[in-house]
Amino acid sequence: MKNQHFKKGPPKRPFMDPSLTFQVTEAYKVARTSLAFSLLKKGCKKVIVTSSLDAEGKSTTSVNLAKSLAQQVDIKVLLIDSDLRRPKIHEYFGLDNTVGLTNYLGNMCGVKDVTRPTEEPNLSVICSGVAVPNPSELLASSAMKNLLACLEPYYDYIIMDTSPVNIVVDALPLAKISDGGDHRCPGRNFHLS
Repeated sequence: MKNQHFKKGPPKRPFMDPSLTFQVTEAYKVARTSLAFSLLKKGCKKVIVTSSLDAEGKSTTSVNLAKSLAQQVDIKVLLIDSDLRRPKIHEYFGLDNTVGLTNYLGNMCGVKDVTRPTEEPNLSVICSGVAVPNPSELLASSAMKNLLACLEPYYDYIIMDTSPVNIVVDALPLAKISDGGDHRCPGRNFHLS
């Protein structure tokens, strides 16, 4: 299968609301800096972004954190939509979601088929892919661990947008193999490292 970037159309969701103030934009840069100082590991850093419940801003945070990280000189970032139940990352980039993480984990295609460049320099995306009946099992599989190991040499950061932790257990296997995380809560944010 040839990677055609699977463009679907213009993004349905903005990276950030155009009416956001300078302070909000700077807040993402502060989060980027905090992440850089809290994860002192050499090489690729794997980070999960999760929340307790739906609609708490984890996908928006994932996208904007990845974009902010990619704006640094010589920093390559991969954003993976690991929320296999209610994926949204493809909407932010206007991409088709028929080929992605689930397709790779199900041995239906290769890494090059699912890794897509974006219009943002140094930022690539893996969309979630087709809906599956067993998201928790796929994310806990050896194929997921192997995928991350395969991608680590090519990226400085791998950001994984995950399902809410108080609803399903999908994020837990990824938390075990990540280097840190960000838990979104209304009014409060918890940085895990």
